[in-house]
Amino acid sequence: MRWKSRVRCGLGENPEIISKDYLLTFRLFPIGGVKFSIPYNFTQTTCNYKASGRAKIHTELQSVNSNMFKYMLANPIRGQTMEFNDNALSKMAGQQGRCAIIKDDLKGGQIKCIHRVPKKLGGTDNYTNIIIVSADVYKLIHEENERNQLVYMRRIGRSIRNKTALKRLNKLRKTIGNSKIMNISLWWNAVWSESFTYGVG
Repeated sequence: MRWKSRVRCGLGENPEIISKDYLLTFRLFPIGGVKFSIPYNFTQTTCNYKASGRAKIHTELQSVNSNMFKYMLANPIRGQTMEFNDNALSKMAGQQGRCAIIKDDLKGGQIKCIHRVPKKLGGTDNYTNIIIVSADVYKLIHEENERNQLVYMRRIGRSIRNKTALKRLNKLRKTIGNSKIMNISLWWNAVWSESFTYGVG
């Protein structure tokens, strides 16, 4: 049998330098390199193989209107990959049928599946890079004209007045190169004013 010399290697993003030994073609790890971590936020009651485990999964999905899934299956997003459309369905379940920005319930025909980081800027079709928003929020993300912004804010309603929602909105606007929407409190009277009569298509 041949005992090979030790080499140095790293593990993980912040590698800890350890030694590796080889006995013939078998790699031997020192006991100090074996680590254990507790799998937090994991429950054994959720699984695909038992009726009780599947029931828990279905219970968590009951908050999403099944018609939304039917609509998305019948109307896949043209020009997008199969991965994108598949992850969009998963994201609809993950967001519990709500808009990612204002957290209002979504309606069929009024949803937009978008990339957090556009593909032209290096984004992918991964689940984590996809969010679903309402049609008016989508328009507000891309709109630069202040008068048109007010129209969309009026359509959306009071949900957009939430500071957290505005922060989420501006984060997406910044990603695509648009300016932040500021002074929303000052605009609010204009948004709900009866004299506010102009509109956009």
